[in-house]
Amino acid sequence: KLLQVETALNRMQWDFEHAYSPLYFSIPMQANTQDEASLENYNRFMQKYQNNDRFSSVSYESLPIPKNKLDSKETFSFFTLANRRKFTDQRQSSFAWVKYDLTASDEDDSKSLSGTKYLTRQFLADDVFNSDRIDWDKVRKQVLLKNVEEFQVQFWDYKTKKWKDSLREIKNGENKINAVKLTIKTKETDDYTKIIEKIIRPLFPKFESEDYYKLIKKKDSEFLSGANTGDQFDEFQ
Repeated sequence: KLLQVETALNRMQWDFEHAYSPLYFSIPMQANTQDEASLENYNRFMQKYQNNDRFSSVSYESLPIPKNKLDSKETFSFFTLANRRKFTDQRQSSFAWVKYDLTASDEDDSKSLSGTKYLTRQFLADDVFNSDRIDWDKVRKQVLLKNVEEFQVQFWDYKTKKWKDSLREIKNGENKINAVKLTIKTKETDDYTKIIEKIIRPLFPKFESEDYYKLIKKKDSEFLSGANTGDQFDEFQ
């Protein structure tokens, strides 16, 4: 039983450590409201993300920003760099979608204790940038642990320094994972349960990206101010 728990936790650690979002090193793209042509191009570009079920928008570098989804406290799906191709030249990258969920145990499983479920993992590495909703019912489920009573994912909020149950309470929470706390309650016998807690942080370092738009405005303002006074051209005189 201990080996099963360690194997499951190692699998989960690999997925969560490789959680990916361009917001780890960048900021979301913003519209230039001062220029009508630029604003029109921005709106046309962002139309593809209005009905996109997997990505919410793009970063400053036009990289898609994934949507992490907590459908319930027992079901969480997110974007990760954890994929490793099993065959040479297979048409896959390191990107993948992964989902953890509590699933009803098999009625024919004589080893399942009453009132327990399976902790399952689903992994999708094909056509990950497709905008359509993922049909998880067609993705094979891997059973990580049996006899699980509870499974909960909580998320770290740097601002409040607390664990939150909801992604929406955290700035960019649905697009970037700061850290997770996994709580798994397993039923060992009819009279004995065990609680497992594990904290996992993505491998990306904590980094607050420069607000490029403010920086550009500042540079433009300094240039115009210098141009008006002639300071920008002193070195050529």
